[in-house]
Amino acid sequence: MIMKKLIIITILAISAFAGDMENELFKMANKAFEAGRYDSAAALYTKIIDAGYHDADVYYNLGNTFFRQKKLGEAILNYERAYWLNESDADIKANIEYTRALTKDKIVPAEQSMFFTVLLSIHNLLSLRMQAILIAVLLIALALFLTAYFSLDTKHRSWIKVFGIAAILLLVGIAPSFLIKRAERSHSESAIVLAMQANILNEPNGSEILFTVHEGAKFKIIRKVDDYAFASLENGLAGWINLKELGIIEIRQHAF
Repeated sequence: MIMKKLIIITILAISAFAGDMENELFKMANKAFEAGRYDSAAALYTKIIDAGYHDADVYYNLGNTFFRQKKLGEAILNYERAYWLNESDADIKANIEYTRALTKDKIVPAEQSMFFTVLLSIHNLLSLRMQAILIAVLLIALALFLTAYFSLDTKHRSWIKVFGIAAILLLVGIAPSFLIKRAERSHSESAIVLAMQANILNEPNGSEILFTVHEGAKFKIIRKVDDYAFASLENGLAGWINLKELGIIEIRQHAF
């Protein structure tokens, strides 16, 4: 029992020490950035990430550092990673839109029907985190409504029923969107082109170039074969690209 307690205390101490180290490195990186020492700042932010700490602020600041170094692809990649960790941050979203406007390839998304556009807007209205919070609140509210419904007399039950139905309708509306987003985050994979120029081929290591893209272009990866990925742009164009020329956005490790 004493040994078990000692192990727990040791783990907590190590975690606290690691957290202090992370905060200290973050402060040092921020100071380096403010002083214009962008190489040092990038190295320090990267050191935090390599240690296993995945935080939206770290990726956002790393994106800012790469932007100052005129590394547009790396900047967009890290802004996208920050957004993947925190979809509700307006500054991150604004920086993604600004930097993507600077890319050489002006990729116009494929046209969609008005109905699908409206549906997609509703789907993206709330972030995954906000949807999770709202679902939890609605479930608690429903439990309270049910308790109140069976506790109160008949004349007060009509109001409880109205609120209960409203909560159920909201839940039914939000839950499918939440489940789709969860599935997308678990299984989908997207990437940013980091090479100054990348050739999109007809097959893995193929000889025919279908089209060319440049630094900062965003792909959705459909499948991988050896060192290549079959990927598509927002406009529907697709082909094979060398994985070495890409930076994957999604962070599958635990985010602190």
